[in-house]
Amino acid sequence: RQYLLLHSLKEVISAQSASKSGVQILTTYVPSIWDQLYRHTECEEEGTRNVVAECLGKLCLIRPDDRLPKLQASLGSPSALVRTTVVTAMKFTITDQPQPIDTLLRSSI
Repeated sequence: RQYLLLHSLKEVISAQSASKSGVQILTTYVPSIWDQLYRHTECEEEGTRNVVAECLGKLCLIRPDDRLPKLQASLGSPSALVRTTVVTAMKFTITDQPQPIDTLLRSSI
C-alpha cells in the first residue's frame, strides 16, 4: 500500500510539473511533501526507495536553490540506504533540456 501511495504522489508531481501553473501550485506544498518523502528514504524495499528518489529529484527541479543543498547534506548520512536514495534522486535532476538546477549541479558534481 505504501508503494502505491508513493507512486500516486510521483504521478501528481510529474503531472503538476508539466505546466507553469502546476509548478506554482506544487511549490507551496514542496516542503511538506519533501518531509513526508524523506521519512521513506531508509525503507528496506528498494522499489519504494526508487519512487521516493524520483519524487525528491523532481521536487529539486521545482526549487533547486532550496532543495539541492538538502540532498547534498544527506550524502553525509550514516545510513547507506539514505545515501543510496539521495544519489538516485540526483539522477532524476538531470534532464535533456536546460534547467535552472544545471549551474548548481555543475558546482557539486
